[in-house]
Amino acid sequence: MKPDIDRRHDGTLPDGTPTDEQVRRFRAAMDMSGDAIYLVDRATMRFVDVNQTACTRTGYTREELLRMGPQDLIKTSRESLERDYDEVIAAGEQGITTESTAHYKDGRKSQAELHRRALRTDDGWIIVSIARDITERKRAERASRQIGRMYAALSATNEAILRARLPEELYQQVCDAAVFGGKLISTSVLVPGPDGSSLEVVAIAGRGEEQLRGTHISVDESIAEGRNLVGIAFRTLQPCVSNDYLNDERTRPWHETARAAGVRAGAAVPLVRGGRAAGVLLFYSDEKGAFDEEVVKLLQRKAENVAFALDNFEREAERKRGEKALRASEEKFRITLESIEEAYFEVDLTGDLVFLNAAFCRLLGYSEHELIGMNNQRYQSPEVAAEVFETFNEVYRTGAPKIGRDWALIRKDGSNVLVEASVNLIRDSQGAATGFRGMLRDVTARRQAEQRIEYLATHDELTGLPNRVMFGQLLKLAIESARRHERKFAVLFIDLDGFKTVNDTLGHEAGDALLKRISARLKDCLRASDVVARQGGDEFVVLVQEVTDAGEVAAVARKILSGVIESASLEGQDCGVTASVGISMYPADAHDEKSLMESADAAMYLAKEQGKNNFQFVSSSIETPGDPLRAMAR
Repeated sequence: MKPDIDRRHDGTLPDGTPTDEQVRRFRAAMDMSGDAIYLVDRATMRFVDVNQTACTRTGYTREELLRMGPQDLIKTSRESLERDYDEVIAAGEQGITTESTAHYKDGRKSQAELHRRALRTDDGWIIVSIARDITERKRAERASRQIGRMYAALSATNEAILRARLPEELYQQVCDAAVFGGKLISTSVLVPGPDGSSLEVVAIAGRGEEQLRGTHISVDESIAEGRNLVGIAFRTLQPCVSNDYLNDERTRPWHETARAAGVRAGAAVPLVRGGRAAGVLLFYSDEKGAFDEEVVKLLQRKAENVAFALDNFEREAERKRGEKALRASEEKFRITLESIEEAYFEVDLTGDLVFLNAAFCRLLGYSEHELIGMNNQRYQSPEVAAEVFETFNEVYRTGAPKIGRDWALIRKDGSNVLVEASVNLIRDSQGAATGFRGMLRDVTARRQAEQRIEYLATHDELTGLPNRVMFGQLLKLAIESARRHERKFAVLFIDLDGFKTVNDTLGHEAGDALLKRISARLKDCLRASDVVARQGGDEFVVLVQEVTDAGEVAAVARKILSGVIESASLEGQDCGVTASVGISMYPADAHDEKSLMESADAAMYLAKEQGKNNFQFVSSSIETPGDPLRAMAR
């Protein structure tokens, strides 16, 4: 028989040395982390241990890294790092979090968020550094800002298309929308000149407006000037982009002017009519890469979610090679595990928790004492519990890890937290399955941000009303339904009279407050089945569903006029505006979305001509019973 070996209450041997199982457990915990973990000897300024993620990310083997120091990765002086580490030691258990740029073996650079804590051992100080790669996050933040600007420009351009009456007017509004909505530094419209070999700038907004208006740019491929972005786009009927304008040979003739104007990127997009180029839209930005493929794709579809995954393959061999290096005190291993921001857990084959870290406790709001022995179904809804069971069952059957699973867990206070999970199978020394280990990352905020982006794509941020995009979708559905069931409905185009005066005298904040109040009043004037949306600026549009005749629509219009004209107190002053309303009827006035909107817009302008604070129908054949106002065709 084997002699019994006494163990201390913390699981270590009598001399304080961790058991093999503890060593395997903490090595697995380190290697499962999606963050790179480095242990640095403060005295020698050399790495004494790293996890597999650090090796994979930097391109160095563990052996190579253990011959290096942190100054070799972040390219700073040893003296500067020593001062940083002394500050970490002084900071105590709280540690210090900073951002830095890492240099990898293959020459790549990445941005990382570093959390450092100091560990006191018998031999001196060990600095535990956890590096989270935030390159993608930084890139996503920049892309998000670009998306917002492009959506603003797109919305303003659509408004210009709807309201412009002449090509020149449209060209100028498109330029204004790109510069003031899209935050570009210059936008111009070029059309063919009389000689046919050059394009003339007929509209421009932004920098260089006075100098460039009326300028001619050659599109003749036989000369250097004609081989520019504009010429290429005009000849090929395809967009032509330069994301590093000042280093692009195609744009050399304009480098001096562009440098003075702060141009860093440019894009030329042809205006194609009947299969031929009718002109070119030319955009300039002060940001390199402003017109890259990623931004174009983000404009063509909703923002993509970038999800990361933990790669657990091939780590078992690395864990075995590093077991001897991790034989240190229980405190050392525990601090390393507690420094990981992800929630780490281990359950047996029945789902009862047998081990976890402090992050797991914080995630669910329980104490460690409460959680140990708790079955995982206690903090899961029946539906989520079924998903978790299926995941565990598949990992058990295949032996392959599962990563990137989204689960909604229930905290102690009853609130929900959305996590991204990875699960691995735990085997004993004989290879038999004994349970599961995994990592949980809180992605609640990220999911909420994604939902917010989706919401803003279809709603007006100021008033919360549907925006032009959503209204267009609802109008299309209304047309299909009305056509199928032979019903009528009406579109009301509303423009506020006198709003500019409020904005100019009391300021934009007062104007925004007034728009919010009017939005609420408009909703109060409608039935639950009707829709009111903000077109932009001081314009609104209403969809009145399932009407029987024009009199019913006129009654709604009167309610809207009455609701809008009611005064409101802003900045201590009574402010009042009126509304001009144009009405188009389906199917009497139009049968498609564009025609219905254009007809209602035209009728709205007629209402303004009739003295404002009134409504007008499109068709002269429609009369409102008992109302002195009669619609007139224009």
